[in-house]
Amino acid sequence: MRRTAWIVLLLLLASWVAAAGVDVLAAAAVAPAVAPAAAPAVLPGALNACARQSLRRVTLVRTGINVDRRCQQAYVTRNGRIIKVWRATTGKPGYRTRAGHWRVYRRINGWTESRLYPGAWMYRPLYFSGGQALHGSATDALVTPYPASHGCVRIWRRNVDWLWANGYARIGTRVYVF
Repeated sequence: MRRTAWIVLLLLLASWVAAAGVDVLAAAAVAPAVAPAAAPAVLPGALNACARQSLRRVTLVRTGINVDRRCQQAYVTRNGRIIKVWRATTGKPGYRTRAGHWRVYRRINGWTESRLYPGAWMYRPLYFSGGQALHGSATDALVTPYPASHGCVRIWRRNVDWLWANGYARIGTRVYVF
């Protein structure tokens, strides 16, 4: 294949990876090695149009979890670089996820039932603002591409596990909701 064909294939793969919420860095390892002159903050094409527009207006936390309410995505950053892009579901109208700079102040390593909404089970919640937390849900199907929660931030359970395994579930981890 010619080099341009590989680049197009890489961009298509990166777009699919971002839509599926898959690890962008692992996806890059599968693609052919075409090194850019300067390493981008994230793979080209990994961010959808909404995210690219949204990220022009904000400054993400240098290392932490960033939640984009408009695009329904979470960006995990390390040393100023986006290392993960995931689908995230935030609060529906009337239950909006609070915007601002927060820190994880409480965490539960396992399943817990919401005190406010009986029957709503949260997987490994990371509380960052009042009763609002970032967590997995009973099924990953509850992580929708539109606001649907009662204020919490839902992400896929495997992504919650990644946060815990990679040091992002510590008390004090920065969470920026915008």
